[in-house]
Amino acid sequence: GELRGETGTGLDATLSVDYAHVGGMGGGGTILPLLDGKTRLGPSDPRVIAEYLTRAPTAPVPQIIAQDDGYQNNRFFGTALTVNADLGFAKLTVIPAYRKTDLDFRNYSSSFLIQDKENSDQMSLEARLSNQSGPINWVLGSYYFVEDVSARQFYDQASNGTRINSRLGTESYAFFGQATYSLTDRFRLTGGLRYTHDNKTQDTDAHTLPFVGFVPGVYPLVPTVKLIDDVKLGKRMDFDPELLVRLHWRGLPIVTMPTRVSYPLDGVSHFKGLRDNAMISLMHARLFFGMLWRAPWLLARRMRQAVRRTRA
Repeated sequence: GELRGETGTGLDATLSVDYAHVGGMGGGGTILPLLDGKTRLGPSDPRVIAEYLTRAPTAPVPQIIAQDDGYQNNRFFGTALTVNADLGFAKLTVIPAYRKTDLDFRNYSSSFLIQDKENSDQMSLEARLSNQSGPINWVLGSYYFVEDVSARQFYDQASNGTRINSRLGTESYAFFGQATYSLTDRFRLTGGLRYTHDNKTQDTDAHTLPFVGFVPGVYPLVPTVKLIDDVKLGKRMDFDPELLVRLHWRGLPIVTMPTRVSYPLDGVSHFKGLRDNAMISLMHARLFFGMLWRAPWLLARRMRQAVRRTRA
Protein backbone atom coordinates (compact mmCIF):
# COMPACT_ATOMS: atom_id res chain seq x y z
CA GLY A 1 0.00 0.00 0.00
CA GLU A 2 0.98 3.63 -0.39
CA LEU A 3 0.25 6.81 1.54
CA ARG A 4 1.00 10.19 -0.03
CA GLY A 5 0.99 13.67 1.45
CA GLU A 6 1.72 17.19 0.14
CA THR A 7 2.17 20.50 1.92
CA GLY A 8 1.49 22.71 -1.11
CA THR A 9 4.83 24.47 -0.56
CA GLY A 10 7.00 22.22 -2.70
CA LEU A 11 7.29 19.39 -0.19
CA ASP A 12 5.70 15.97 -0.65
CA ALA A 13 6.23 12.49 0.74
CA THR A 14 5.12 9.00 -0.25
CA LEU A 15 5.24 6.05 2.14
CA SER A 16 5.03 2.57 0.63
CA VAL A 17 4.70 -0.67 2.61
CA ASP A 18 4.47 -4.23 1.33
CA TYR A 19 4.09 -7.53 3.15
CA ALA A 20 3.80 -11.09 1.90
CA HIS A 21 3.51 -14.47 3.57
CA VAL A 22 3.97 -17.75 1.73
CA GLY A 23 2.74 -20.81 3.65
CA GLY A 24 1.51 -24.30 2.93
CA MET A 25 3.35 -27.52 2.21
CA GLY A 26 5.99 -25.88 0.06
CA GLY A 27 7.82 -27.16 -2.96
CA GLY A 28 7.14 -30.64 -4.21
CA GLY A 29 7.81 -33.04 -7.02
CA THR A 30 6.37 -36.04 -8.70
CA ILE A 31 7.39 -39.66 -9.00
CA LEU A 32 8.31 -41.14 -12.39
CA PRO A 33 7.14 -43.48 -13.69
CA LEU A 34 3.68 -42.48 -12.45
CA LEU A 35 2.27 -45.12 -10.12
CA ASP A 36 -1.13 -45.37 -11.80
CA GLY A 37 -0.09 -44.17 -15.20
CA LYS A 38 -1.53 -40.66 -15.07
CA THR A 39 -1.79 -39.10 -11.60
CA ARG A 40 1.16 -37.01 -10.49
CA LEU A 41 1.88 -37.84 -6.86
CA GLY A 42 4.30 -35.93 -4.66
CA PRO A 43 7.07 -37.60 -2.60
CA SER A 44 5.06 -37.17 0.64
CA ASP A 45 1.93 -38.86 -0.72
CA PRO A 46 1.08 -41.97 1.36
CA ARG A 47 0.82 -44.07 -1.80
CA VAL A 48 4.33 -43.05 -2.84
CA ILE A 49 5.75 -43.72 0.64
CA ALA A 50 4.12 -47.16 0.65
CA GLU A 51 5.73 -47.91 -2.70
CA TYR A 52 9.12 -46.79 -1.38
CA LEU A 53 8.84 -49.08 1.63
CA THR A 54 8.27 -52.12 -0.58
CA ARG A 55 11.59 -51.56 -2.34
CA ALA A 56 14.61 -51.68 -0.07
CA PRO A 57 17.65 -49.73 -1.23
CA THR A 58 20.82 -51.48 -2.26
CA ALA A 59 22.37 -52.62 1.02
CA PRO A 60 23.85 -51.05 2.99
CA VAL A 61 22.95 -47.67 1.47
CA PRO A 62 20.25 -45.93 3.54
CA GLN A 63 17.73 -43.62 1.93
CA ILE A 64 15.43 -40.82 3.01
CA ILE A 65 11.73 -41.66 3.00
CA ALA A 66 9.69 -38.51 2.45
CA GLN A 67 7.41 -37.60 5.33
CA ASP A 68 4.29 -35.45 5.43
CA ASP A 69 5.99 -32.78 7.57
CA GLY A 70 7.07 -30.56 4.69
CA TYR A 71 6.15 -26.90 5.08
CA GLN A 72 7.06 -23.36 4.15
CA ASN A 73 6.67 -20.32 6.36
CA ASN A 74 8.28 -17.46 4.44
CA ARG A 75 7.67 -13.82 5.29
CA PHE A 76 8.64 -10.70 3.36
CA PHE A 77 8.32 -7.11 4.57
CA GLY A 78 9.47 -3.90 2.96
CA THR A 79 8.95 -0.19 3.43
CA ALA A 80 10.29 2.94 1.76
CA LEU A 81 9.72 6.67 2.18
CA THR A 82 10.24 9.04 -0.75
CA VAL A 83 10.55 12.70 0.19
CA ASN A 84 10.78 15.45 -2.43
CA ALA A 85 11.61 19.05 -1.60
CA ASP A 86 11.79 22.02 -3.97
CA LEU A 87 14.92 24.01 -3.03
CA GLY A 88 14.52 26.54 -5.81
CA PHE A 89 17.77 25.87 -7.61
CA ALA A 90 17.17 22.08 -7.57
CA LYS A 91 14.87 19.32 -6.41
CA LEU A 92 16.04 17.27 -3.44
CA THR A 93 14.90 13.64 -3.21
CA VAL A 94 15.64 11.44 -0.19
CA ILE A 95 14.64 7.76 -0.09
CA PRO A 96 15.27 5.68 3.06
CA ALA A 97 14.18 2.03 2.71
CA TYR A 98 14.14 -1.18 4.74
CA ARG A 99 13.45 -4.79 3.75
CA LYS A 100 13.30 -7.93 5.86
CA THR A 101 13.08 -11.51 4.58
CA ASP A 102 12.55 -14.59 6.77
CA LEU A 103 12.70 -17.97 5.05
CA ASP A 104 11.75 -21.16 6.88
CA PHE A 105 10.97 -24.29 4.89
CA ARG A 106 11.37 -28.05 4.79
CA ASN A 107 10.77 -30.18 1.73
CA TYR A 108 11.67 -33.42 0.01
CA SER A 109 11.36 -32.19 -3.56
CA SER A 110 14.95 -33.24 -4.33
CA SER A 111 14.26 -36.80 -3.09
CA PHE A 112 16.05 -35.96 0.16
CA LEU A 113 15.43 -33.68 3.11
CA ILE A 114 16.14 -29.96 2.75
CA GLN A 115 15.74 -27.79 5.85
CA ASP A 116 16.46 -24.09 5.42
CA LYS A 117 16.16 -21.09 7.72
CA GLU A 118 17.40 -17.72 6.53
CA ASN A 119 17.02 -14.19 7.85
CA SER A 120 17.95 -11.12 5.84
CA ASP A 121 17.85 -7.44 6.83
CA GLN A 122 18.51 -4.72 4.27
CA MET A 123 18.65 -0.96 4.75
CA SER A 124 19.40 1.71 2.17
CA LEU A 125 19.45 5.49 1.87
CA GLU A 126 19.53 7.44 -1.37
CA ALA A 127 19.79 11.22 -1.71
CA ARG A 128 19.95 13.15 -4.96
CA LEU A 129 19.70 16.67 -6.36
CA SER A 130 18.28 17.23 -9.82
CA ASN A 131 17.29 20.15 -11.99
CA GLN A 132 16.48 21.11 -15.55
CA SER A 133 17.43 24.60 -16.56
CA GLY A 134 17.19 25.45 -20.23
CA PRO A 135 19.01 22.88 -22.34
CA ILE A 136 20.83 21.30 -19.35
CA ASN A 137 19.34 18.50 -17.26
CA TRP A 138 21.51 17.21 -14.40
CA VAL A 139 21.43 14.97 -11.32
CA LEU A 140 23.90 14.43 -8.45
CA GLY A 141 23.45 11.86 -5.72
CA SER A 142 24.74 9.31 -3.27
CA TYR A 143 23.59 5.87 -2.19
CA TYR A 144 24.25 3.74 0.90
CA PHE A 145 23.30 0.08 1.37
CA VAL A 146 23.87 -2.41 4.20
CA GLU A 147 22.71 -6.02 4.44
CA ASP A 148 23.04 -8.76 7.05
CA VAL A 149 22.13 -12.37 6.23
CA SER A 150 22.19 -15.37 8.56
CA ALA A 151 21.43 -18.82 7.16
CA ARG A 152 21.13 -22.32 8.60
CA GLN A 153 20.85 -25.07 6.00
CA PHE A 154 20.69 -28.84 6.41
CA TYR A 155 20.71 -31.41 3.63
CA ASP A 156 20.07 -34.99 4.74
CA GLN A 157 20.61 -37.69 2.13
CA ALA A 158 20.64 -40.50 4.72
CA SER A 159 23.93 -41.87 3.42
CA ASN A 160 25.51 -38.49 4.16
CA GLY A 161 24.52 -35.02 5.20
CA THR A 162 25.67 -31.43 5.10
CA ARG A 163 24.99 -28.65 7.57
CA ILE A 164 25.94 -25.09 6.65
CA ASN A 165 25.74 -22.11 9.00
CA SER A 166 26.56 -18.80 7.35
CA ARG A 167 26.71 -15.15 8.24
CA LEU A 168 26.97 -12.78 5.28
CA GLY A 169 27.36 -9.03 5.35
CA THR A 170 27.44 -6.29 2.73
CA GLU A 171 28.16 -2.59 3.12
CA SER A 172 28.16 -0.44 0.01
CA TYR A 173 28.15 3.24 -0.86
CA ALA A 174 28.16 5.09 -4.15
CA PHE A 175 28.35 8.60 -5.59
CA PHE A 176 26.97 9.41 -9.01
CA GLY A 177 26.30 12.26 -11.36
CA GLN A 178 24.85 12.71 -14.82
CA ALA A 179 24.25 15.67 -17.13
CA THR A 180 22.39 15.93 -20.42
CA TYR A 181 22.78 18.84 -22.83
CA SER A 182 20.13 19.23 -25.54
CA LEU A 183 21.73 20.65 -28.67
CA THR A 184 18.42 20.41 -30.49
CA ASP A 185 15.05 18.84 -29.84
CA ARG A 186 16.31 15.60 -31.41
CA PHE A 187 20.03 15.61 -30.55
CA ARG A 188 21.38 15.39 -26.99
CA LEU A 189 24.73 14.76 -25.32
CA THR A 190 24.75 12.77 -22.06
CA GLY A 191 27.68 12.06 -19.75
CA GLY A 192 27.87 10.53 -16.29
CA LEU A 193 30.16 9.16 -13.62
CA ARG A 194 29.63 6.69 -10.78
CA TYR A 195 31.90 5.47 -8.01
CA THR A 196 30.90 2.42 -5.98
CA HIS A 197 32.63 0.80 -3.02
CA ASP A 198 31.52 -2.66 -1.80
CA ASN A 199 32.69 -4.41 1.34
CA LYS A 200 31.47 -8.01 1.65
CA THR A 201 32.11 -10.37 4.55
CA GLN A 202 31.33 -14.06 4.97
CA ASP A 203 31.68 -16.40 7.93
CA THR A 204 30.61 -19.93 7.04
CA ASP A 205 30.79 -23.06 9.16
CA ALA A 206 30.15 -26.17 7.07
CA HIS A 207 29.98 -29.74 8.38
CA THR A 208 29.86 -32.70 6.03
CA LEU A 209 28.66 -35.77 7.86
CA PRO A 210 30.37 -39.07 7.07
CA PHE A 211 29.38 -40.96 3.96
CA VAL A 212 27.99 -44.32 4.97
CA GLY A 213 27.06 -45.75 1.60
CA PHE A 214 29.35 -48.74 1.30
CA VAL A 215 30.96 -48.89 4.73
CA PRO A 216 29.30 -49.27 8.15
CA GLY A 217 28.09 -45.96 9.56
CA VAL A 218 30.68 -44.33 11.83
CA TYR A 219 28.51 -41.73 13.54
CA PRO A 220 24.71 -41.84 13.84
CA LEU A 221 23.37 -38.87 11.93
CA VAL A 222 20.72 -37.39 14.24
CA PRO A 223 22.66 -37.25 17.56
CA THR A 224 25.80 -36.14 15.72
CA VAL A 225 24.03 -33.22 14.07
CA LYS A 226 22.43 -32.26 17.40
CA LEU A 227 25.84 -32.30 19.11
CA ILE A 228 27.44 -30.19 16.37
CA ASP A 229 24.63 -27.65 16.78
CA ASP A 230 25.00 -27.51 20.57
CA VAL A 231 28.77 -27.58 21.04
CA LYS A 232 31.66 -25.91 19.27
CA LEU A 233 33.88 -28.82 18.27
CA GLY A 234 37.34 -28.90 16.76
CA LYS A 235 37.68 -28.91 13.00
CA ARG A 236 40.88 -30.87 12.49
CA MET A 237 42.49 -33.85 14.21
CA ASP A 238 40.71 -32.98 17.46
CA PHE A 239 37.26 -33.47 15.94
CA ASP A 240 36.79 -37.27 16.12
CA PRO A 241 37.99 -37.98 19.68
CA GLU A 242 36.01 -35.09 21.17
CA LEU A 243 32.92 -36.12 19.22
CA LEU A 244 33.12 -39.68 20.54
CA VAL A 245 33.61 -38.57 24.16
CA ARG A 246 30.72 -36.12 24.07
CA LEU A 247 28.42 -38.65 22.41
CA HIS A 248 29.32 -41.06 25.21
CA TRP A 249 28.51 -38.38 27.79
CA ARG A 250 25.09 -38.06 26.18
CA GLY A 251 24.44 -41.76 26.65
CA LEU A 252 25.12 -43.03 23.14
CA PRO A 253 26.53 -46.58 23.30
CA ILE A 254 29.97 -47.03 21.76
CA VAL A 255 30.53 -50.11 19.60
CA THR A 256 34.14 -51.24 19.21
CA MET A 257 34.99 -52.69 15.82
CA PRO A 258 38.36 -54.03 14.57
CA THR A 259 39.63 -51.73 11.87
CA ARG A 260 42.53 -52.24 9.54
CA VAL A 261 44.64 -49.12 9.11
CA SER A 262 47.17 -48.64 6.35
CA TYR A 263 49.59 -45.75 5.81
CA PRO A 264 50.99 -45.94 2.27
CA LEU A 265 54.56 -44.74 1.88
CA ASP A 266 53.58 -42.34 -0.90
CA GLY A 267 50.48 -41.08 0.91
CA VAL A 268 49.73 -37.42 1.69
CA SER A 269 49.38 -36.40 5.34
CA HIS A 270 47.42 -33.33 6.44
CA PHE A 271 48.69 -33.60 10.03
CA LYS A 272 50.47 -30.44 11.19
CA GLY A 273 52.78 -31.52 13.98
CA LEU A 274 52.91 -28.40 16.16
CA ARG A 275 49.46 -27.03 15.44
CA ASP A 276 47.50 -30.28 15.69
CA ASN A 277 49.33 -31.53 18.79
CA ALA A 278 48.58 -28.22 20.52
CA MET A 279 44.90 -28.43 19.56
CA ILE A 280 44.67 -32.05 20.70
CA SER A 281 46.28 -31.13 24.05
CA LEU A 282 43.77 -28.33 24.58
CA MET A 283 40.96 -30.73 23.69
CA HIS A 284 42.18 -33.25 26.30
CA ALA A 285 42.28 -30.49 28.92
CA ARG A 286 38.72 -29.40 28.10
CA LEU A 287 37.43 -32.96 28.24
CA PHE A 288 39.27 -33.65 31.51
CA PHE A 289 37.66 -30.74 33.33
CA GLY A 290 34.35 -31.50 31.66
CA MET A 291 34.60 -35.05 32.96
CA LEU A 292 35.23 -33.91 36.55
CA TRP A 293 31.87 -32.20 37.07
CA ARG A 294 30.09 -34.93 35.11
CA ALA A 295 31.79 -37.74 37.07
CA PRO A 296 29.01 -38.30 39.67
CA TRP A 297 26.35 -38.56 36.97
CA LEU A 298 28.53 -40.77 34.73
CA LEU A 299 29.32 -43.12 37.63
CA ALA A 300 25.65 -43.34 38.61
CA ARG A 301 24.70 -44.16 35.03
CA ARG A 302 27.35 -46.86 34.86
CA MET A 303 26.11 -48.41 38.12
CA ARG A 304 22.53 -48.48 36.80
CA GLN A 305 23.74 -50.19 33.63
CA ALA A 306 25.65 -52.78 35.66
CA VAL A 307 22.56 -53.50 37.75
CA ARG A 308 20.44 -53.96 34.63
CA ARG A 309 22.99 -56.35 33.14
CA THR A 310 23.06 -58.38 36.37
CA ARG A 311 19.27 -58.67 36.43
CA ALA A 312 19.22 -59.68 32.79
